[in-house]
Amino acid sequence: MTGPPPAMGFAALPPRISNLFDNPDRKASPVPAKATSCMTSKDILTVVHASLRPLYAMMHYVNNPQQGGTVSHHADFYHLQFTKQQQQHSIARTNTSHNGIILPHSYPSPPSTNNNSKNSNDKKEQEQQEQREQIALREQKFVVTTEKRAMDWSKNQQTLGQMVKTNVYRPRALLSVPTVVRKPSDDDNSNNNNNNNIHDTDDNSQPQPPPSARTNLWKARLLTDRGYNAMLELIELRTIFAAPTNNKQDDDQRREHYLPQVQRHIDTLHKTFGMHRPPNNNNNTNNNSMLVNSSVLALTLSVPKGRTLLARLLHLAILPHDSAALMLPTLCQTVFHDYHHNKTNHNNNNNNNNIMNHPYARLLQAIVGLVRTVHPSVQRDELISSLDNIQADPNFIQTIANSRPHMELLHAILTRCQQICPPHDMEWKQKEQAILAKLSAT
Repeated sequence: MTGPPPAMGFAALPPRISNLFDNPDRKASPVPAKATSCMTSKDILTVVHASLRPLYAMMHYVNNPQQGGTVSHHADFYHLQFTKQQQQHSIARTNTSHNGIILPHSYPSPPSTNNNSKNSNDKKEQEQQEQREQIALREQKFVVTTEKRAMDWSKNQQTLGQMVKTNVYRPRALLSVPTVVRKPSDDDNSNNNNNNNIHDTDDNSQPQPPPSARTNLWKARLLTDRGYNAMLELIELRTIFAAPTNNKQDDDQRREHYLPQVQRHIDTLHKTFGMHRPPNNNNNTNNNSMLVNSSVLALTLSVPKGRTLLARLLHLAILPHDSAALMLPTLCQTVFHDYHHNKTNHNNNNNNNNIMNHPYARLLQAIVGLVRTVHPSVQRDELISSLDNIQADPNFIQTIANSRPHMELLHAILTRCQQICPPHDMEWKQKEQAILAKLSAT
């Protein structure tokens, strides 16, 4: 006798397995990473876990009464950063706990029923504070262990430097080279014949750059790294200022507390691009009284990372407009002079008009946007000075003929001058005729 026939309809599907990559438990299953031709499975797992670890360390732990324990509460990363800075730096704001949920001060506090609920909330706040302290200690221990491991590995392998795992506060760490480069003295030059056998293996295989070029490269990297840190801090402070508050008094207190930090980071950006105040005018906060050091500006823009930094600052309007407008004449002089003299290093392809391969494309687009901005607008004297610096370069005709972004910058400056200069401005008319005569002669 046969059994009952199978039931009509679809068979039950097996439960779907969802891949979760946010389990901070050490015993959790690893991320399924398939090896490729570029990276092994172990390398992929290392990169993924190193990227997610800062998120684990900065999670807010809340008490879930339904599950009877502490669970991780995931939120947007930048929202977590904003909440963390509010809790650490804001004086007027406090946190109120109700049923295990942390509420910002801007929300109204729930009414308490009796003293027992108040004591329970105080106890939960104390437990959450202890958990946050444990997380901070664990993260500090991880950083110390990682730095020691990188240092030991660099010593054993005899590497050039050491690269420590980075976090969100430091996007890219520089190689730490403990070697000090000094200028050779007369005694060193006289003893070069006795020490040739030491450098034969390295100097014959690959020519080494002169010490001055190496020093300038490290200076440019250091300035750029400080500028990036200041830019990220200003982005976070902008987010804090944009957050709503309960009343105007809280807004004033927050602004009074954070404005010194904003000024300090802006001063760091000024130093990155060679802007400084005169020695006898250090107390003046007006940006119009500042001077621009062309050598420092050219040093920062000599590396692609520095050009990208300035382009981002102009696009995001993080650098004050007065500072950017004051830097415009020297900036035009630098981009025209540096492009022509380093043309062989920048252009590896024969197509110079290719925007994707142009080394100054992003920066020049940002400068063009600054020039074309109507409110606030660049002043007439700054535009005229920019034309003078461009025209002072003897090869600027060849530069704009071979580079379309440079030609667009010159066209934007001429157009903006024509819009803001009055018709009876003879100085502007003479400069316009001189530039057009040189362009028509070619």
